[in-house]
Amino acid sequence: MIEEVYDYLRKFGFLKEDLKEFENKNEKIYFANMKKIENNISFLMGKGLLKEEIINVARVNPFLLTTSDKRQNALDDIYMNELKISSLENKELLLLNPYMYSESPIELNKIIIYLKSKNYTIEDIKRLVIENPKLLDLTLEEFKKTINN
Repeated sequence: MIEEVYDYLRKFGFLKEDLKEFENKNEKIYFANMKKIENNISFLMGKGLLKEEIINVARVNPFLLTTSDKRQNALDDIYMNELKISSLENKELLLLNPYMYSESPIELNKIIIYLKSKNYTIEDIKRLVIENPKLLDLTLEEFKKTINN
């Protein structure tokens, strides 16, 4: 990892052990520049997460530190605009499922289209996501298997 990034994350509050684990789990962190890391930390703060909450979700999912703006924006559009998830609900979901902003927006869209074809309303889909945040981690095929079991 770039020394500047390492120093920034240490000052932010991450432990040396955290950063070593991030390198083991997420090789993208080796190439991440300060701007990318700062943007992702700012994104998480913008979701209402406190410093300690950011540290905790990044420990679970270090890919949050290197996720692209394009992916974040696409997922945000789905969560906030299509599913009408409130800022508070979004924060709670993120704390329950730290992977929600590193998932595939394409797969999530497929799941939403599938549910709509089964006569689920947007409100039904939103409730399903809020009650089962781990569903956001699934592909459409995995989702269908889960629903049918």
